[in-house]
Amino acid sequence: MTIYSGIGLSFLFRRKTVSTALKVYPPNFQVESGRSVTLKAHLNPEKAPVERVEWRLEGLGILSESKGPSTVYTAPNVEQETKVRVVASFPKMSEYLESSSYAEGVILPSGLAAKSSTFLTISPISFSINAGENIDLTAVLTDMQGNLLGSKEIVWFIQPQLGKLTPTSNNTAVYTAPKVDVENQILIKAVFQGDEQHLPCEGVSIGLVTPPTLNDEYILSFSRAEVSNLKIDGGAEVDGVRVVRISVDLLEISDMRISRVNLSSQSGVLQKVEIYATRLTARIPDSDKGLDVKGEDDIHLNASEASLDNGVIYFVKMSCLSGELTQPEVLGRYAGGDEPYLPILLTTSNITMDRGFSVTGPETYGMLENKATKILCGRISASNFFLKCPSRYSLDREGNNHEFVEKWALNASSAAIEDAEIYAIYFKVRALLVWRVKATGEEYIPSIIPEGLHRGEKAPINEADVDIIYLKATKLKVNNASFTLK
Repeated sequence: MTIYSGIGLSFLFRRKTVSTALKVYPPNFQVESGRSVTLKAHLNPEKAPVERVEWRLEGLGILSESKGPSTVYTAPNVEQETKVRVVASFPKMSEYLESSSYAEGVILPSGLAAKSSTFLTISPISFSINAGENIDLTAVLTDMQGNLLGSKEIVWFIQPQLGKLTPTSNNTAVYTAPKVDVENQILIKAVFQGDEQHLPCEGVSIGLVTPPTLNDEYILSFSRAEVSNLKIDGGAEVDGVRVVRISVDLLEISDMRISRVNLSSQSGVLQKVEIYATRLTARIPDSDKGLDVKGEDDIHLNASEASLDNGVIYFVKMSCLSGELTQPEVLGRYAGGDEPYLPILLTTSNITMDRGFSVTGPETYGMLENKATKILCGRISASNFFLKCPSRYSLDREGNNHEFVEKWALNASSAAIEDAEIYAIYFKVRALLVWRVKATGEEYIPSIIPEGLHRGEKAPINEADVDIIYLKATKLKVNNASFTLK
């Protein structure tokens, strides 16, 4: 137990409770009448006591064990195909939360041969690739004992249809990335459709297609921009990179997206904008003219008013006096591995959460099963607002610590977020000057936040660090904001 005290107050917290994820293998099976099949439980985290897993049968037959890491299911004699379900449950403990999973089975009548369960994996399981590059993908098909199944037909798919996927054999394919102006995520799937002896299965690999840039610039794109008092001047330099300086008194922008940050917004209004860009391309509406300005260009352009369509700006630095984004969304970049998302790190102080709020968890987000904290709030206002993106990130969930190398930063003197929905994998908070908590997303919120403080109408917070993998809101307002690369 941990005690925090100060100003005559004490808060007592129970030992943290960690979430678990349980899987049953094989997830589906066939078994002949009177025959048996072995089912195994895979429990994450690995240090959790898998021997505490409990087994339950829904349907006909018997299980050899009702508790433990595995069980053997024995089918009865049936006269027609009969479905059964074997459920595995891990009970809640003082250190761990409960979880469950199941396997679907089919009992076959005597005389019909059961098909073997299979397992398919794609290597690499995730990847990042630049436009125009190729990557080799390999699918490995095995039975549930790990024996390779060669010479089996595997069908390859890609979603969405971005780039070219060329199967080179049954178990290999080459993906060629197309030219893109912004980042795009793709899913490559390999499917074994089964045969007379084996059940079907599939495997997936998630890829990120990124536009190539010479100086690791970030890319701002938009469908439409209305600007006032536009100035574009060449001859500037930032950290040894030749750039043009773009300044705008008022920028009204639609369908904005900043790549590598995965920040998008339906629309926005920015005041006193300054951008240092290595390239700007855009089309002038109702004409065949366009802009294509490069960092090394000697250019001086002024316009009291201008409209631009389908713009793309490669930039290394950006700032504005104030801004408001409508329907903003921030997605943590998919990176694969044990922590599959590269989070955006939010650091702020003097925070007020009002108009109703709740903090719940553990929650499931994307590839993370029961490893995220969900925060809902009508309005969040704060001063000294920082968003940081790491180039490298590691999270010690057991020790409640993170380490990162900063890639870029967005800072603002103040910010407000309305109707926020946030998923986080780590947070550190100080509230009421005395209450402190540090936790990862796999922990049971009521065990680390006192009752009444994880939901309510309003809460003042002194300081907060939150590692965000998803943020959505109806509005985001910032003052004196700047965006810089490190």
